Amino acid sequence: MHVPASSLQTGRSGSFVNRKEKTCRELNVEQAGVTTAGKHFALPKAFFLTKSKLNRAAQEAVEKALRYGYVGRRRKKRDFRSLWIVRINAACRTSEISYSKFISGLKRAGIDLNRKVLADIAVNDGPGFQTLVEKAKAAHQAQLQ
Repeated sequence: MHVPASSLQTGRSGSFVNRKEKTCRELNVEQAGVTTAGKHFALPKAFFLTKSKLNRAAQEAVEKALRYGYVGRRRKKRDFRSLWIVRINAACRTSEISYSKFISGLKRAGIDLNRKVLADIAVNDGPGFQTLVEKAKAAHQAQLQ
């Protein structure tokens, strides 16, 4: 087999070493299409200082970021539900009914709207929300009698 002279380099012992031949590890990594550094530094490349440069710091930063992301996706649902409840409660108070009586009256009246839709109606459609309040009050009064 003829090897070009440009690909030959001298090793420590002074003998010529063929740089075209690759080890099994290099072949496996090449087949996977991922370098060792690429595997570790794909996610933290936008991080600051050592968290994007050094292996351990980058790995810890990525793990922490993924953990915060996981928790945050669940927390977002809680936060939005709480926001909707605050908006509905504020609209109910202007109509002189408490939030709990309003929700209870809607359920008794058979009006099945979720809090997201109720909050949107409360913010964007005042007269429509007022009709819902009247129906909820009527259903609540009928239950008391």
